[in-house]
Amino acid sequence: MSTPPLELDDVPERLRTLRAEAGEPSYAEIARRVASQRHVDRFDVPISRATVYYCFREGRKRFDTDLVVAIVRALTRDEATVKAWGVALASIGRGAAVASVVHVTDALPQNTAPFVGRARELTRLSRHPAAHWIHAMPGAGKTSLALHAAHAAITSGAAAGVILADLRGHSPVGPPAEPQAVVRAVLRLLGEKSKALSAPAATKLMHDKLRANRRILVLDDAASPEQVHGIMPDPSGASVIVTSRVRPTAGRFHAVELPLFAPYESLALLDAVAGRVAIERERASADALLHLTGHQPLAVSLTAARVAARPDWTLAEHLTFARTRRDSLRLDEPVTRSLDLTYQALPQPAQRLLRAIADHPVGLLDRHGIGAIAQDLLPGSAHVDAALAALEQHSLITRRSTGHVEMHELVRVYAADLGLEHDPGSQRHAASERLRCHVINYAWAAHRIRNQARRSIPRAPRTAVDDIALTQDDAEAFFADSAELLLHIALTVNNDVVPEHGPATVNLLAETVGDAFHRAGRTDDAIALHREALRTARARGDSQGELRARVDLGGMLVITGRVTEAETLLSGIDKTSDGWPLEEPLMCNALGPALVAQGRVDQARRVLRKGIAAASDLSDLWREGQLWNSMALLHLRTGNLQQCHEALQRSITLSHRCDDQHGAARGRVNLSKLLHDLGNDADAEAEARQALSEMESLGFAPGIAAAYSNLSAAICALGRFEESAVLAERGLAVAREAANTQAESELLRTLGRSHLGRGHIDDARAVLERSLALAESLGDLSYVAECHEELGNCAHASGDASQAHRLWQQALKGYTTTGSTYAEPVRAKLAL
Repeated sequence: MSTPPLELDDVPERLRTLRAEAGEPSYAEIARRVASQRHVDRFDVPISRATVYYCFREGRKRFDTDLVVAIVRALTRDEATVKAWGVALASIGRGAAVASVVHVTDALPQNTAPFVGRARELTRLSRHPAAHWIHAMPGAGKTSLALHAAHAAITSGAAAGVILADLRGHSPVGPPAEPQAVVRAVLRLLGEKSKALSAPAATKLMHDKLRANRRILVLDDAASPEQVHGIMPDPSGASVIVTSRVRPTAGRFHAVELPLFAPYESLALLDAVAGRVAIERERASADALLHLTGHQPLAVSLTAARVAARPDWTLAEHLTFARTRRDSLRLDEPVTRSLDLTYQALPQPAQRLLRAIADHPVGLLDRHGIGAIAQDLLPGSAHVDAALAALEQHSLITRRSTGHVEMHELVRVYAADLGLEHDPGSQRHAASERLRCHVINYAWAAHRIRNQARRSIPRAPRTAVDDIALTQDDAEAFFADSAELLLHIALTVNNDVVPEHGPATVNLLAETVGDAFHRAGRTDDAIALHREALRTARARGDSQGELRARVDLGGMLVITGRVTEAETLLSGIDKTSDGWPLEEPLMCNALGPALVAQGRVDQARRVLRKGIAAASDLSDLWREGQLWNSMALLHLRTGNLQQCHEALQRSITLSHRCDDQHGAARGRVNLSKLLHDLGNDADAEAEARQALSEMESLGFAPGIAAAYSNLSAAICALGRFEESAVLAERGLAVAREAANTQAESELLRTLGRSHLGRGHIDDARAVLERSLALAESLGDLSYVAECHEELGNCAHASGDASQAHRLWQQALKGYTTTGSTYAEPVRAKLAL
């Protein structure tokens, strides 16, 4: 019998083995069996042969876990095998979800710590463009060297900037970063946010943009050559610096093996940190003390910091202390000796805190999180602050301006090893539980404050939480500054271990975020979180958790334009679940637009009316305002402009009543669209400019993109094609940054019209074809029809009457299907 997969790449091969063991049933037969299962499970969703076939193909990077489990059940009657596959796929899914959360920045850290030596390596790294791979033992200073080389390149003008990506090859924060997640994050920083690109196309575009923008790409802490190959398969012509504990494969990178310090480099670092006076007074003791470090850079740095922190000690006394404590070292490498000596110099509270925080993703911890971990270890906040100050003084941690701390990996490993020896397991587990509860308490407090501030009814937590007093600014800051920690706790805690009662951690946290991640431009992270929440709730039989996860995931899918998937998900909601009345307005506000995009206008209207009634019954002004806005967009699509105007006015009024500035600005954005459709483009331009100003002041990227779309469309209609094209390009940059595919498609259509207005037919056609591809990927029939109409205009302008006729016929069919009044102008074109 085929064993379950251990890794994502194993899935197709193991499925093929199961199929062979089942007598090679056809893919159509497997699809029939899966559909039959889903019908029994009340999921009336058709499954095509192609959908099943793709699960058996090599190279897939994503799988629908439920579908794969259903295929396994269709191939075997052994429920033990089915269950084993479910557990294995859940484990793979969690790892993939965490691996997709990556940290990439274009802000190069300042050179604050002393940097000595490395002249030969810096000379080799000064060649640009070139691909370098720095490899060495842990703590040899690989990252410091790479960042220093990048600083030097920018200062000399050899490069215009840097992009730094943490690949987490050996990191406590999570598994190694997924290569395509890194590529997409780099592209976002470089101004290209389209998600329609295939993986090879995205990788090539990143390479080209790095070259064009003269950026150095630093890939820090690579896990393997394969991980780097997935990001940069061909580094030729680009400036790339990789740091790793492993050696590179031959040929593609210039290998830079980083040795330990030479004695004179160690002495220079001791001089820079501790001062020259002590060295000149006791040169022999200084040499002997540095010899004990093995000239390992991190060990030298920590020893120098210890010397600087104890100016009343002579170097001979430091040397005596070091020699007498040598037998207590924990690791095999020279750095262990310095770490142990530094640890022994710490006050006991600092020692306890160091061991405690080393058990956690240190880089994600802020002062509040550290306080939660240390709550039962140190008596009072002042003692925690004193302990942190001692750790910072001895260079065991650094503190960022946000309050988060950083700890070198070797320091963390060393301290965690000490914790295993000195701290009982119950104590370490209790600290982890305090951190988990801290994040849950803050998340629910922030959720409550955000909703109360906009006069919306917050969800009730399904477990006891502490009532933490937060301001509205505190609430917004929590979701902005602690998003990575929230994701880490949610996605790494073993949610499959079912306690006696209560929801899983991932559900408790996912249910709080609302639209916070979307407003912060982290829609992909929100989708990953809600998918895991849905999977976990299903596995645990948590009906209310499944309800909330379906509503949240459906809403995010609609925002990103995946309307078909969203409609399938939302239509399967069990309306008898506890908490349905509170979720109904949110569900309707997601399902309604999904149906509109598919041309099912009457059904969408009924859904939105139900949602408005439900929100009104709850006296939830914020959700009611959102629903009236969605109803206005439905009327706009179908040409009922007077009803659209009335719905918009209701939405704006409700938004003002609950002090929802985002909602009021959103209403102004849509009002400008309405005025444009009415042919009043001068007023549409004025409204769109005001809406753009309001959205920019709020920093709401999706709203900014929509405002640019309406402004450029109005100006294009006024015949100012050059200005319209410039505004459309600006809007495209924002839409891609916010992963707003819907706005991107709209802006590309406007840009195409602007090119056509200037007589640039080929440019217009190329842009419109990109818009059409996005619209088709969204499943939005109205957008597809608009693209066909605009492409028909291009064909007509080029003199190709037959092609124009064919495209306009396609547009007319789409408009007719969606009930759009845009069909009449197309009929007129066809008649002529």
